[in-house]
Amino acid sequence: MRSCFFILLLMRVSDILEHYWIIGFILLTTGTCIAWLVYGLMSVGNRGIIYLFVVFFNILAIVSYKKS
Repeated sequence: MRSCFFILLLMRVSDILEHYWIIGFILLTTGTCIAWLVYGLMSVGNRGIIYLFVVFFNILAIVSYKKS
């Protein structure tokens, strides 16, 4: 039962902070593209893993935001 409450809370907070998620993904993608186009830098790892860690960081930020 507690996990259902946590999921509903996370969904509600993510609805509130959805704009920040979108802005964060746009900035990450733009920065990666600029680094590739201007400087010729490419990520060594998988880009999907980078975005997965961004999602994980956002979830941690939401949980810590609700605790304070």
